[in-house]
Amino acid sequence: MADGSKFDLDYITERIIGITFHYSCTEQMYQHNLHSIMQMLQSKHADRYMVINLSEHNDDLSRMNYRVVDLGWLERQAPSLHLLCSVCKNMDNWLRAHSENVLLLHCKGSKDRVGVVISSYIQLSNVSTRYYSTIHIHCVCGCFRYVQVFGRLLTHQIRLNSSPLFIHCINIHPIPDFHPTGDKNQVAVGQTDRVCFALEPPQMLKGDFMIVCYHKNDSMRTHETVFGVQFHTGTLCGDQLSLQKEDLDYANKGTQSSFGQIFALNVSQSFLKIGI
Repeated sequence: MADGSKFDLDYITERIIGITFHYSCTEQMYQHNLHSIMQMLQSKHADRYMVINLSEHNDDLSRMNYRVVDLGWLERQAPSLHLLCSVCKNMDNWLRAHSENVLLLHCKGSKDRVGVVISSYIQLSNVSTRYYSTIHIHCVCGCFRYVQVFGRLLTHQIRLNSSPLFIHCINIHPIPDFHPTGDKNQVAVGQTDRVCFALEPPQMLKGDFMIVCYHKNDSMRTHETVFGVQFHTGTLCGDQLSLQKEDLDYANKGTQSSFGQIFALNVSQSFLKIGI
């Protein structure tokens, strides 16, 4: 494609195409380029192509092609484990249905979502592609973690725990410092470098969940994301979940000085016992 087109189109394999429209692509430019791409696919593959939309629902995309499957999720988050399995199942069913079938993965924004899907699908199909080796560079920690979980489920290294999970408390230490003057944050928990958020009663969760910590700026009346972490309760075990800074989304970007060399997030948990 010509320079300045504001999108990347890659033949990941001969039958899997990835297209990502850049943030800078205007709506008018998006519609024009999308129309050209659909014409190209129709001329090369006739009715043997299907589009999987990994972004939010898109009316323009649906109007141009009747064979569009919406399986998107929010950017900078991992897909739910169920959704990730659905995407890979749709891909596998379509590609196995006919040897000439071609698949287009459509996305707006960054390449994260395309990378997550390709890196998961190749573990299911053993397709060889460069995307798997580069996913840790492009994707947030939560996405990479879900790709690993998907692979471990496929190889029966883990089994999903069906019991609901209770979160009792969340411990953060040391407390990130967001004051440019070097003054410490004011946290009313005594003279300590850690803070504990106790949940009373404990929060019951089942399936995919996310913990996000925000820093509130009263003077600017704004808040910024300090870190986030995303899991599926079925992949956890034990009574303690311990994570370091490198395991958290957002924590390794932006203001690096906010975190010390050692930072930990500990989540106390228990599982609902079913039966006697």
